[in-house]
Amino acid sequence: MATLIDLSPSAPAANRTADVTRMTRLQKLAALLIILGPESASQILNTLEAHELEAVSTEMARLPTITQEMRAAILSEMTSGEPGAA
Repeated sequence: MATLIDLSPSAPAANRTADVTRMTRLQKLAALLIILGPESASQILNTLEAHELEAVSTEMARLPTITQEMRAAILSEMTSGEPGAA
């Protein structure tokens, strides 16, 4: 299991960069939901169990602003189906 990276605003700047390869799957899911927007994200969130919803919601709140580089890397990885493909 991957270690969560502290992406909160109080974390060191090095952690908040667009290094998507260091993000956990949970962090990538949280970022993807933000990228998708409220309507699409709500459809996915409605399928999660309570503990999963809590975990992903926590990560969504901790994420920094998602840069264009992060967005492109996350979308590329999610559409390729290969972890770390971005």
